[in-house]
Amino acid sequence: MAVKATAKWNLKGRAADNDLVLSTIEQEIDNRRGSVRLALLEIAATVRLGKNESKIARKWLQEFIQLNPTRRDILAKLAPIYGGFAGYNFQSGATVYGMELAYSTGNVRPDVGWPIDDFHYGQFIDAKARIGFAVGNAPVYGVAGWTMGKWNEEGYVGDSSGFNAGVGLDYLVTSNVFIGA
Repeated sequence: MAVKATAKWNLKGRAADNDLVLSTIEQEIDNRRGSVRLALLEIAATVRLGKNESKIARKWLQEFIQLNPTRRDILAKLAPIYGGFAGYNFQSGATVYGMELAYSTGNVRPDVGWPIDDFHYGQFIDAKARIGFAVGNAPVYGVAGWTMGKWNEEGYVGDSSGFNAGVGLDYLVTSNVFIGA
């Protein structure tokens, strides 16, 4: 299995550096079946996205998802999102109150099959308030707030915003560090 992964990684690197290798991979996609075809589709989509050639990448992604619908995780790998948040909680008895500000950026596209190829969200800002109850080292809470996003459709940039809500659970590793879900 490690040999296959290494070979795929090597072929992807060569395709990113050499257009002839990339075009050969794309020509071979129709001649191959099974896991080889899926690997070639993944390589072609990844390299095309890396070159900002989203229309061609979308074609390969659509075929990949049609052949292997359980691997929708590839969409997240090919369009990562980066961000961070800051917040403050305070406690009164078992009740925990807090606020949070989060920022994320990336190249988030709607699901494969969206009719507009050049549509994507570029950044989000979330402002949230939270209230919950501490159960030992695990505060359980609900959040509500507002999300603002910037999007781009075929060169036109716009804004959208709306209400957000959710629930969560944090685990206090120390008094100042937590992990959450």
